[in-house]
Amino acid sequence: MLSEVESRSGRLLRRAASGVVVALIAVSANPFGVVATHSSAEAEQAAREIQDARDRANDASQARRCRC
Repeated sequence: MLSEVESRSGRLLRRAASGVVVALIAVSANPFGVVATHSSAEAEQAAREIQDARDRANDASQARRCRC
């Protein structure tokens, strides 16, 4: 038969584990976890700027290759 200390520690472990499970479910089920804060016009502008920066980087890379 389990001693009272072993029984108590088992219950504490089960309670802690169930608390972790409940916390994980609550965090993953939060529908407000990701919220868009920018308009589509701002997002499109940011996408254009990123693409322009990529194009400049690619052009610079090609220029370095041609000079070799």
